[in-house]
Amino acid sequence: MRGQFQPLVHEMASSAPASNDLVQLVRNRLTELNDRTLLVSHLPWSLQLKVLIRAFKTPINGRFPKKKFKGNRKYAFLEFPSSYHARKALQESSQLKFLGRAPKCELVSEKVLNGPFIDPQAFQLSDFHLNRLNVSCVPRDATEDEVERLFPGANSIEFPNSGPGKAQGFARVDYIAEKDALEAFNTRHGTLLHGVPLIVNYCIRRKAGKRVKNQVMNTNAEQGENTATSLSGSEIEKGKRPYPTDEENGDNKKEGKIRRIPTDGDVDRPVRNRRSKSVKAN
Repeated sequence: MRGQFQPLVHEMASSAPASNDLVQLVRNRLTELNDRTLLVSHLPWSLQLKVLIRAFKTPINGRFPKKKFKGNRKYAFLEFPSSYHARKALQESSQLKFLGRAPKCELVSEKVLNGPFIDPQAFQLSDFHLNRLNVSCVPRDATEDEVERLFPGANSIEFPNSGPGKAQGFARVDYIAEKDALEAFNTRHGTLLHGVPLIVNYCIRRKAGKRVKNQVMNTNAEQGENTATSLSGSEIEKGKRPYPTDEENGDNKKEGKIRRIPTDGDVDRPVRNRRSKSVKAN
């Protein structure tokens, strides 16, 4: 099956992409990874990763985040061979329970649309290391030697694992020259490892995510200010709802029930007459 990717590989490597095309390729591969990743939360504290992977049947790998869990919020990321497998697992997850507790499952791509995760389209080319590659969707039973054979010209390779058959699902590949990293970026993406297509992308710089979040927050704040300044009128400036006009009063404007009184402002306030009640003397 590996040979099926070779024509595509040579076609992509034949010409180096322009800067705009390259950053769009990087964004698309981030989106592809999000489509193949499932976020599983509301998990019991004692749940083991191998039990979670076995329950979902088709994941190629999974991991618990390194940061500490707060309260009852243990969660995990599961990667699948394709977006089809991830969506199918999402549909079947409603039947799963761990220690009597039903997990909450969402595609990472859907979390991006809802806001908590960064939109890949917000990244710029300067947010990435152009001589360092991140290899995602590495099968759990893959070995470091297999990854090294895929990147023979690399200066160094980082292959996190917790022992034999416990790869953490990714690898980082460093090159001395950016052109060598670009060649691997073009030729190794989609290569099959244990029957699973790899996602090869540039590594995101450490502070890039924070920069993008701040940029999005500033943009939203500016849009809010523009919306506020576009509103005008004495009623809005005073923080009050405008009073209805004569046309809006319609049938309510009847003689004897509504009268106009002069005010200091520009708006006349409709005031209802109070009917006096006669009191019978005993």
